[in-house]
Amino acid sequence: MKTDKILFTMLLLAAAVTSAAQEPVEDVQQRQQNQSEDVRQTQNNAEDIRLNELTVEGARVVSKADGQVIYPTDAMRSSATSGYSLLRDIALAGLRVDEPARSVTSLDRRGDVQIRINGIVAGQDELLTLDCRAVQRIEYTDRPGLRYGEGVAHVINFIVRRATGGYTLGTDLTDCLTSARGDNSIFARMNRGKSQLEASYGMGYTVNAGVLGSTTAHYELPDGGVRTLTETVDGSSMRRLSHRGGLTYSRVDSGRHVLQVKVAGDMMREPYHHQTSRKTYDGFGYVTEANSRNRSWSASTDVYWQLEAGRHQTLTANAVATTITTDYEYGDNDGGRYAYAVDGRTWSVTGEAIYENRLKPFTLTAGLQWQTKHTDNCYTGDAAADATGTQHTAYAFAQLAGRLGPLSYTAGMGFSRVSFRRPPYSATFTMPRPKMTLSCPLGSGLRLSYDIELSQHISGIANTNGVTLRRNLMEMERGNPDLRPNRVVEQTAKLTYSDRRLMAQAVVFYKQNHRPNLAAYDRDTDTQGNTFFIYTQRNQPGCDLLMTQLYANWDIVPKRLSVMGYGGLFRCFNYGDDYRHFHTAFNGGCSLTAWLGPWTLAASADNGFGWMEGEHRGRQGAMTVLSVSYRVGTLNLSLHWQQPFRTDVRNYHGEVESRFVRKDMSTWCRNDANRLTLTMTYTFSRGRRYHDINRTMENRDRDAGVKL
Repeated sequence: MKTDKILFTMLLLAAAVTSAAQEPVEDVQQRQQNQSEDVRQTQNNAEDIRLNELTVEGARVVSKADGQVIYPTDAMRSSATSGYSLLRDIALAGLRVDEPARSVTSLDRRGDVQIRINGIVAGQDELLTLDCRAVQRIEYTDRPGLRYGEGVAHVINFIVRRATGGYTLGTDLTDCLTSARGDNSIFARMNRGKSQLEASYGMGYTVNAGVLGSTTAHYELPDGGVRTLTETVDGSSMRRLSHRGGLTYSRVDSGRHVLQVKVAGDMMREPYHHQTSRKTYDGFGYVTEANSRNRSWSASTDVYWQLEAGRHQTLTANAVATTITTDYEYGDNDGGRYAYAVDGRTWSVTGEAIYENRLKPFTLTAGLQWQTKHTDNCYTGDAAADATGTQHTAYAFAQLAGRLGPLSYTAGMGFSRVSFRRPPYSATFTMPRPKMTLSCPLGSGLRLSYDIELSQHISGIANTNGVTLRRNLMEMERGNPDLRPNRVVEQTAKLTYSDRRLMAQAVVFYKQNHRPNLAAYDRDTDTQGNTFFIYTQRNQPGCDLLMTQLYANWDIVPKRLSVMGYGGLFRCFNYGDDYRHFHTAFNGGCSLTAWLGPWTLAASADNGFGWMEGEHRGRQGAMTVLSVSYRVGTLNLSLHWQQPFRTDVRNYHGEVESRFVRKDMSTWCRNDANRLTLTMTYTFSRGRRYHDINRTMENRDRDAGVKL
């Protein structure tokens, strides 16, 4: 039966072919002519339709579950000379961008700021050589996921197109016109097909930082008496010179396979740093001098590899080897000659492996991070000690991110294991790190989100090496090898509104530190009857922070004028072994940016940051900056006026409220007042063509573990 059907079908096909073959040639030509007439008529009708230019624009800032996605305007991209200036223009909440100093710092003290380019950690040189015109978007989160490690509160990720051809030469020259300080760099980048080769060199210098200071300290003696020590730093003279360089090769195979190798090195020389102070001790006045010399070298090799396995899976691996050498000398004559030197050696190997699978219901991310670090710092002279130790850190995590109807979620679990070995001390700590983020749109541009995370804080090596150094005639500073990591619980609730011109948010943040390492002053008397006050750190009951903050960024004139403002209350709760201290501070700031063709005008101001941690209350100095930039082709000139109409700037004020010690401390910097800085950037390119993203990285270790 099936055979009969097949034969019948074949007969029908043969009949159709025969019929077509017997069709007259004239009929075929006539049909083809009619079809051509129909095509021409359609083209004529299309030409008669004239559409006006249509521009579809979305919101410049888009809220997402864990942060924001910012789409810089063409004016922002074309006027920005580096990643720092682009960050200044988009004005993110709670961050201070000091473009002349090449720094991005957090004003809320919740943790570090991590900057990435296409997902990989970037350093100063990468931000200076960033091609801002190739930036597609900037992803910003102030609630990073599990993969970013401990102590990271803000992550900024530049998504940049990758060049596939041509070359670029560029320079960034930043020099202060009112004092001897600056930072200048050059770079060269060449692309050919899948490969890119880049070389960079930078040099920074500072002469006579102009730092002044004053301290008044009251020390309670065992017999109930009080001794008062005052210090006024009349001035300081110093000279510092730094060099840095890097060579990077990368190869991208259609976005599926990425390989990048970078070698980099830094060298810093501070041949002298001299400080003269006038002091009074129980009414007796005298003059002291302090001198130091410092040299350090570091080198690193960074290998990055990524593989796109199919359309949904990604495997990423990164390994970094770093070595740091330190040569430091210090001496003063406060109450007798005191001098010591440090010969430091540190090496570390850091790596990570991340697997991501973008499934339909959710995205699975899992990974492993590890580090082995060896420190061998030898202190000689009056602070003779050997600070030798090894630290092993391992961290594994897995998380899911997806949607359940309108609800977006991220949930995961991490486990960290840290082991120390600093003879005769050794210890191992293991702690889980769960994290969950929920986000739900409320309609009309509103979004409500909640985040909770458990993590641990590990004190720096310099705090745990057991070395004792003299601070002044009455004080010593001593490390504590018995410090233990502490548990940290962070909760954030955020209400966000965004449309095409306005981005606003209200944030409530609460951080609990259980048994954190806080500063403490101990009183000790030697065999000669002399009393000393020893500054150290100990694990104490608690240190909590409650923050409420409002933030808004409004495009007053789209693509021409933008204003940003933020402000919030910070309530600090400190529970020590023998005290309770509470403090409330207001922290806020604002900025205004205008793009007027080749001109860019910017102004920003903030009142610094006030906080209290343990027995230490402090306020970071306020900052005011006026900037003007002018662009001619690829040449850009910028003038930054910091702290205008000021004769001096108090950049820090602190107080100590301890059982045995009361202190009031302030530092000023004359060179920061009315500071004018000129920046000139220039790039020369030929044959540039762009395709997909490029990977850069800056994961090397920078902690030498030296107490200075």
